Amino acid sequence: MIETKYEKSGDVAVVTMANPPANTFTMELGAGLEGAVHRAASEGARALVLQADGPLFCGGADVHLFAGSTAGQAREMFANGFRLINAGGGAVPGYRRGPRDVFRGGPGAGPGL
Repeated sequence: MIETKYEKSGDVAVVTMANPPANTFTMELGAGLEGAVHRAASEGARALVLQADGPLFCGGADVHLFAGSTAGQAREMFANGFRLINAGGGAVPGYRRGPRDVFRGGPGAGPGL
């Protein structure tokens, strides 16, 4: 299942989380978001808009993601998610945060992205 969509209009990349209704974080969604960030950087996007299909922006991690994992493996998966969120730390060459973060949102649940 494709869980992210990518579009680019001028200097703006638009990434849509497409895992409704809650857009829960899965390995596929994480890989799609990471790929979209790298694609936006390689295409010279000056801004990236993250939006979501469905009634919720992000309902947090899909708990099934951790099934069969040790505590250490679960911590590593969680840490990888935060590395993606904080890509300004060097994960994407040339990426830097703007002077402020802008959020225009709808409802969300839990400690989502």
